[in-house]
Amino acid sequence: MRFAMVGLILAFTVFACAKQTSNGTARLSWNPVKTDLSGTTLTNIAGYKIYYGTSPRAMGTVVVLKNPSQTSYVVENLHAGTWYFIINIANEWGPIHSATWATAYQTAIARLRAAGYSTPIMIDTGGWGQDVADLLTYAKEVFNSDPQKNIIFSFHVYRGLSQVWTPATLNAFALQLRALSASTGMAFVFAEFGPGRDLGPSPTLLTPQQVIGAAEAAGIGWMGWSWDCNNLPNGASNNNSFSMTLNGPGMYTVPSDLTTYGKEVVLSSYGLVNARKATDF
Repeated sequence: MRFAMVGLILAFTVFACAKQTSNGTARLSWNPVKTDLSGTTLTNIAGYKIYYGTSPRAMGTVVVLKNPSQTSYVVENLHAGTWYFIINIANEWGPIHSATWATAYQTAIARLRAAGYSTPIMIDTGGWGQDVADLLTYAKEVFNSDPQKNIIFSFHVYRGLSQVWTPATLNAFALQLRALSASTGMAFVFAEFGPGRDLGPSPTLLTPQQVIGAAEAAGIGWMGWSWDCNNLPNGASNNNSFSMTLNGPGMYTVPSDLTTYGKEVVLSSYGLVNARKATDF
């Protein structure tokens, strides 16, 4: 049976949870990242990402922390049971088509496992999360370095680096990832994409439907950026932003609360309303 992570990303730490009869919390803490694995001081850390859910195969809730000095976070409103958390080692770190990307992550994985972390580890490819070659050339050795084989590789679908993505070239790349997954057991996800329409710092004309369609056809996961990336005062957004919601940020009760982008990701025939809840298998 195939499993693919699908969902959306929360750009801010304000998010809604379903009401529960009893609530629990999980306090996460970590040492702030100050240097890369070579010891070089880092000056451009964007922050941290926390992924969590009720199964190692169902961690569709994402919190993005934009303060690189932050060292703790409390997840609230957790119902009774076991909860799992993904560690995203670094956001979009690494050079393109480079063994340095592979060796750095192999070192990081070894340190995390030695420290007792058994959660799935999500790793972005290099080049702002958009490098094809790091995944196609080096992901296998990174995956094989993990004694648990518990790695998820993330690719961000925006404009592209050496080539500007078209539906045809993205479909072909997604099929390459499917072949790697079939031959090695690796998991891949298109873990960021936006509304298209040439918006943003890495603009593309690819539509959400084209990105999700390529992922679905190849049997890999997808996650849209983002639920609540507001561009107007008081948490509001419009259709010129990367937000899926118009107010809040992140408030959604009825379809009219969604941007055009949000309606595509949530309500369309391939959207989240039609996603099935993951179970262990």
